[in-house]
Amino acid sequence: MKRSKPTKKKPGRSRYDEEHPIRSFRLKSRESNERLQAYLEATGSSLSDLVERALDSLPVELPDTGKMKDAEYAQGYYEGYEDGYERGKGGLPYPTNLMTRRAREKVIEVFKKTGRLPQ
Repeated sequence: MKRSKPTKKKPGRSRYDEEHPIRSFRLKSRESNERLQAYLEATGSSLSDLVERALDSLPVELPDTGKMKDAEYAQGYYEGYEDGYERGKGGLPYPTNLMTRRAREKVIEVFKKTGRLPQ
């Protein structure tokens, strides 16, 4: 069987695709699809119109990702500070290997009970 050449988009079609982007999604249930279809038929609007109205009702300001990253950094810093303070206050040695907070808490509990670090 002979392979056909890949079809090349016409310039007009390429411009149209750039100006009218396509978004595709799946609904979670058949009931959601039925509700959506009933709404669109009752209002006589398209799915595109519905999405535009939903986007227009959102707040104008987008969340500042820089502030979010700063807050996450500060939270991690203070968690580490608290962990170090707890270890220093209790006279616990600080392991040099990387551990999750949950694993560190388990090590602290074992050390408090037995007086030595688990191997």
